[in-house]
Amino acid sequence: EEVHRLDGPKANSAFPTCNEQDEVALDVTDKVFSMDGCPEAFKAQSFIDALAEENGGAILSLFGQLVNKGGYQEAERPDLGPHYEVQVRDIRASRPLIVLRTQKTQKLPEGWMDLAQKDLLPSELRGPESKKAK
Repeated sequence: EEVHRLDGPKANSAFPTCNEQDEVALDVTDKVFSMDGCPEAFKAQSFIDALAEENGGAILSLFGQLVNKGGYQEAERPDLGPHYEVQVRDIRASRPLIVLRTQKTQKLPEGWMDLAQKDLLPSELRGPESKKAK
């Protein structure tokens, strides 16, 4: 019954949209792994295996502090701080790729705009053309 509900006519099959002109995606893997409190398990094995071994709350907390030491701020209150999303890609690889996606106008720590840029979305979310490459 649950599968039928998900596959029904109301299922969202649209791919996420992104605006290359306004947004940027940066490789922040080394930044996350060098943060105080980053569990060693995430540095030494796949993200999936590390989640099975460690409390995922610790790494999620670090994601919330990436740009703002005070933690995640509400989107409804832009005066409270930066807004961004963190994507963990290659979760089964020996070293995951951690990407910070945000507006190009977002104030980031000095030097971060020089980090390696990535596609705004992982290949599996870019639409039908990405499935052909698999």
